[in-house]
Amino acid sequence: MEASEPYSPGRTQRGLAGEIDDEELNRLNRYAEAEAFAIDYAETPEELAELRALIDSINEINHFPFELARKTLLRAAYFAEGAMIYPTFKRLPWNRSLFTSNLLCAELLRAHVFPDFGRI
Repeated sequence: MEASEPYSPGRTQRGLAGEIDDEELNRLNRYAEAEAFAIDYAETPEELAELRALIDSINEINHFPFELARKTLLRAAYFAEGAMIYPTFKRLPWNRSLFTSNLLCAELLRAHVFPDFGRI
């Protein structure tokens, strides 16, 4: 979790606007994947302490029991990582779990995703 860059809403907006090329998207996706792995595979006392500190800093989950908070954060991290990279896979079928997650913002989805229903 140490190696990541701070979250930037501007980066997300630039991505949706098509202002980030595939190279930059892949670079940012490596950070997202590393964060998901860090949450998923945290085992040492140091890694777990860092994960607890991260959970404690997030108001939406800091009142959950640790394992539930970790599971929720892990689902969000893998969702974010998958959502970042999925649009680059042009020939894959739609991944329904990305579009039925409770982590989605419906307004954002309606504004930027135009599925080809013939492929579903």
